[in-house]
Amino acid sequence: MVTVTDIARECGVSHTTVVRALNNTGRISAKTRERIIEKAREMDYRPDILARVFAKGRSMMLGIIVPDLKNQYFPTMLDAMSECARQSGYQLSIGLHQGDRDIEHSLINTLTSYRIDGLILAMTAMTEELEQFLLTLPEPVILLGYKASRKIACIGIDEQQAANDITVAIIAAGYRKIAFVVPMDKFQHTIPHGHMQRYRGVCQAAAAADSVKVEVVPVNDDFADRVIAMIQRSDEKIGVLCSGEYFADHIIRRAREREMLPKRDYGIAAFDHMEIYEKYDYRLTTIDNAIDQIGFGAVETTIQMIENKADRCRNMDIPYRVIEGDTL
Repeated sequence: MVTVTDIARECGVSHTTVVRALNNTGRISAKTRERIIEKAREMDYRPDILARVFAKGRSMMLGIIVPDLKNQYFPTMLDAMSECARQSGYQLSIGLHQGDRDIEHSLINTLTSYRIDGLILAMTAMTEELEQFLLTLPEPVILLGYKASRKIACIGIDEQQAANDITVAIIAAGYRKIAFVVPMDKFQHTIPHGHMQRYRGVCQAAAAADSVKVEVVPVNDDFADRVIAMIQRSDEKIGVLCSGEYFADHIIRRAREREMLPKRDYGIAAFDHMEIYEKYDYRLTTIDNAIDQIGFGAVETTIQMIENKADRCRNMDIPYRVIEGDTL
């Protein structure tokens, strides 16, 4: 097995210089770094992870657990996480809980048994049992979600206030009926934590207005058809708020098949602004909840906690903004 010492001997440099080149750290010229990396490739060098764990007391691995990768929200966040981790010499180990609490618990146990240095979790729901379990872990934990816990570090936007703001915009546009499209926990049949905060914000804005009704439309195989049926049956225009642009995109496409257009036949707005969905001849009114910033900040803060440079129960409030489109 090729070692760092072997590479140093072949390149005529010190062991420390090779380590700096391979880890992209320290003061070393670009020419020397490239020469060392090329020699490492020629010699088919593979880092000894176990040796690194013993030497540093760290695996340089972060565990990430999210629900799924079915739309662009978490893939976008994971891309930012990966970049931040790479800059600090860390790798990511990713698990998907699919909204199942048992899978979530199993993944946490599995990743921590692999000696990860820190854990980032988009939880199914915050329960007292989960919170106590996470507090027993020796590794620092950060939750994806605004104020998801008072005892564990959290990062996210104020989902409730953001939902209130965009619902106020829907009501101001003249809509008195609001369909709130939201994914449900498929096992518990409840609204997941972050989406529940959004629901509370919708209800808060509706309660502050006169005669505004809110109807929840759970996301399932035919949610778009059910929303369209609601619009067609209603004696007044309905404003649709989707807890994710992915759902709004699906509704818009299905409505177009029936020659129904946003603003003319119904209003629509959404959370989780994604440029990938900017493909129509109109702009969707949406919440930009800084997905990249949340992902980057989650990893950056986790590493700071590993290095004892950040509080393990801090809450990070990330700014959001309402992007005014022409769909209301």
